[in-house]
Amino acid sequence: MLARPSLMTDENNENPTEDRDATAEPETEESAEQESAEQESVDSAESEPSSDQEDADPANEEEDASEAETPENTEEIEPGSETATGETDGASNTSEDTKLSPSERKWGGILTAVGGLLTFLLMAYEGQMFSGSLIGVLTLLVTVTGLLTLTGVLKKADPALPAWHSTVLGQLPGEPGWARPTVMGPLALLVLIGGGLAGGYPGLPYAILGALACLAIPAWRRPGLMVFVIVTGIYMPLLGTFSLWDPWETHYGEVAREIISRNDWISLWWAQEEWFWSKPILIFWSEAFSFSALNLDCSPDANPLHPEWAVRLPVCSFAIAAVMTVYGAIRRIFGTRAGVLSALVLASTPHFFFLSHQAITDMYLVSNLVMAICMLALAFAEDPEKKVRSISLFGRAINGQVLVLGGVMMVALPQALYLITRNITFFPTQGFAIHPDTFLYGSAGNDGVPGNDPLRMIGAHAESWFAQPIAQGIYWLAALALFVWLMRKNRGVQALYMTAFYVFAAFAFMGKGIPGIALPGLIALFYLIASKRWDVMLKGQLRITQGILIVFCVGLPWYIAMFMRHGPGFTDRLLVHDHINRLAAGVHGDTGSIQYFIWQIGYATFPWVALVPAGVLSWLWLQRTRAPIAQLDAKGSPYRGGVSEEESPDAIRRQQTTLLIGLWFFSAFALFSAMITKFHHYIFPAVPPAAIMAGLLLDRIWGDAEDKIGEDEVLMGRIVTIVSVLAPIALVFGVGGLWGGLRGVIPASVPRDDRQDWILDHGMAPIVAYALIGAGIAALVWAGRWLWARRAGADIPKEERTELELQRELALSVAVGGGAALAAFVGRDLSWVTSARPQGYERLIHLFVYNYGRPWPDHFDFRPVLTGICVVAVALVVVAAFRWARRVAARALLGTALLFAAWVLNLYMVDLAPHWGMRELFMTYYEQREGPDEPVIAWQMNWKGENFYTGNRVFAFVELNNEALREWLTENDGKSAYFVTEHSRVPSLRNVLRGREVREVTDLRLNNKFILLHVAEL
Repeated sequence: MLARPSLMTDENNENPTEDRDATAEPETEESAEQESAEQESVDSAESEPSSDQEDADPANEEEDASEAETPENTEEIEPGSETATGETDGASNTSEDTKLSPSERKWGGILTAVGGLLTFLLMAYEGQMFSGSLIGVLTLLVTVTGLLTLTGVLKKADPALPAWHSTVLGQLPGEPGWARPTVMGPLALLVLIGGGLAGGYPGLPYAILGALACLAIPAWRRPGLMVFVIVTGIYMPLLGTFSLWDPWETHYGEVAREIISRNDWISLWWAQEEWFWSKPILIFWSEAFSFSALNLDCSPDANPLHPEWAVRLPVCSFAIAAVMTVYGAIRRIFGTRAGVLSALVLASTPHFFFLSHQAITDMYLVSNLVMAICMLALAFAEDPEKKVRSISLFGRAINGQVLVLGGVMMVALPQALYLITRNITFFPTQGFAIHPDTFLYGSAGNDGVPGNDPLRMIGAHAESWFAQPIAQGIYWLAALALFVWLMRKNRGVQALYMTAFYVFAAFAFMGKGIPGIALPGLIALFYLIASKRWDVMLKGQLRITQGILIVFCVGLPWYIAMFMRHGPGFTDRLLVHDHINRLAAGVHGDTGSIQYFIWQIGYATFPWVALVPAGVLSWLWLQRTRAPIAQLDAKGSPYRGGVSEEESPDAIRRQQTTLLIGLWFFSAFALFSAMITKFHHYIFPAVPPAAIMAGLLLDRIWGDAEDKIGEDEVLMGRIVTIVSVLAPIALVFGVGGLWGGLRGVIPASVPRDDRQDWILDHGMAPIVAYALIGAGIAALVWAGRWLWARRAGADIPKEERTELELQRELALSVAVGGGAALAAFVGRDLSWVTSARPQGYERLIHLFVYNYGRPWPDHFDFRPVLTGICVVAVALVVVAAFRWARRVAARALLGTALLFAAWVLNLYMVDLAPHWGMRELFMTYYEQREGPDEPVIAWQMNWKGENFYTGNRVFAFVELNNEALREWLTENDGKSAYFVTEHSRVPSLRNVLRGREVREVTDLRLNNKFILLHVAEL
């Protein structure tokens, strides 16, 4: 008997939408040996979709659990079927709908009352508590647990339910007990916390890598966990070790800092421009939550250690969540390997991994858009009659309904409670006080600091008690109660996926405003039109009523609260100026035709740009051939052969999902191309669907499901794949080393006039470079021969292959070959330097920065390493055009993309950040000043970093006439002060300070944009 291929060789499921025992996944030799003739007969039968526990599919946690039962209890528990105890699941479901028992009512009431009261007191408290946001999460979790119990959603577990440790989180057959996630997970947490406490912030990257090393052991048998380990290992270790980039990261970070400093989670304040109304709330709440959870000192002039971790941790977490959701959704519909590859392609796409490290609003829109569309795809692919199933956790029955409804409560309930506490304040010594809504005008703790308005308390625009926050909170509580009442008995998988779709759309609305709900709505509408699935709408499967309630409860409260506090000024700025005008008239940024974003999407998706056109063409071909189901293969694959009638539903689900992904791409590209205002990163919403289509195409060229990997060769297949993925490291180093110095940093001793081509004259020794290239090629040849010998149909002569198969192979070769030419052009643009700007290595940074004219630090030259990456990537795409080398080329191309992502995030961004930020300047200021009596003055600056890194305790003089500065100098004659400004403005500042000795504290090599100056005596 032949085992199904392993994950990292040819593990594409023969029927990925089957229900299987998770222990029967052939990801290891041990699990492959568990397969039998009986299992093969089960695999051939039509059944429901399956997933691993870690697939991020909230509506199917029950199903996931039952799939992962141990061999002793592998019978699926379908509604109405007999369980191991002789009872029926249908009877269990009936019992869940009965009245609450007295004990459940009692404990539900106690948990709700205690948790709700503690949460309310925490929010109403006049001051702030140590790590208050974490404490609030715990008290809120208690409250939600009680509410779920009172509504009958969270019930006592039936004895027949599988325990949580029998899922994929438990021990798999043949796996050592110490290697299971329940052991290595806690160990990883201990390593992370212990390493962080022992080594502090400098040791945190090592603690993260140590924790991931622990998780890598169980990840060997769990593809979802493997994706998490790989992506987190690339994204997370150095996340907070380099400066925030001006002006956006520091701008939004300062607004979030003011939330904590002002103790106001509604009205946003920005330094010298009073209220901040130009962006929605999600990014600021996320960062403020992180500040509070990490107990960051947000007071003025506090100089907290490494605040970059707190600012970037939320945005990176959203990005990783989106990657894992793509894995889960694609795995369920297309198969495990397709899910792994699609997730890794997305994670290794430049625009995605750049913006995962930029705390700006774009990732908050796109990550939630990705999760929303994935939930929509899963909803459309599910049987409307299918019910969720449960697992037993601490004596409670946990299922998708518990997770979805509990999640909605966790994000909607605190918003309503916080609004209520704006009119009720708790004083520990005096009790409660009821009062109209009043809030601080100004920057807390910075009263009297130049550039800041005097502090004062003001009242809301809407003074009626019907519009006060307490009334708003009651309205939202009523809406939340209605939603929970409507959904309390709905255990349908499709309904819960659709609910999750609306939740993530509401998050996107909170992240970017109207596009957050408009884009998912347009994609869903276009899909209904293109697929003609009007029955989904007519039968109420879209759950529009519940969706409106979710958007109201989750996404709308802050907008209403802001309007009630600030009136039309808020909506005029946010909706008119920053939405309508950006779309129709142009606000800042660039302008241009559709060609503008065609250029950018090439850089944004390199090296996968080679597969994007082929993926789009494949999508168009699939839609054109959607009617003749016989064109799909016998395993439900949309890529080959004919199909049998009983398996056609799986093929149709795949076709419909590719239709949805394609419409997502074209809708996003068309919408943002039509905008008058254009920044390079505005095309970001179109990047994830392009990456997913490229991932599905990569899955096709990776190998066939029928490849002849024997049971005794599964481990060898994994080794071959690992060698193929790692071989590009040697190739890139070899090719780049022949071109020049791989590090790309020119020593300070080299005169500026000699730096232009210095890096090209200091490469590695040719013999070493050629040895690396030879080793890389030899490894790929060995791996390619092994994979080719075990391909499907290896013993079938070419003349016996069908004409359709030959045509498709030729079409694939032509498409991939054409993609190689496109990748070559993009690679040339990224690795070449010409007399005109931008230089090649600047094009990457332009994917997320604001000012495209900023000077490039002349001691960085990344041409050699970029040349190595581009040459290797293009060569691998060319090789992938040939059928005999396609499998190994696909693996090596994935390795090249992951290497590119790791280099960019851990070297390129780290090297450049000091020149696009001010962290190093202010670290120097706080090290050298003698005390707070030596202020720092920002002269003619509006780059935001000067505000964030001082807690807004910066003396800001932005006026060009310098009258205010001269007056201040007169009042502070003889004192010591520091100045921060741009290098180009230093001569003018010296003229203003004439007669005073001005010392340059920093130089161009530390920061080529900004400079720190010291005046010992004003």
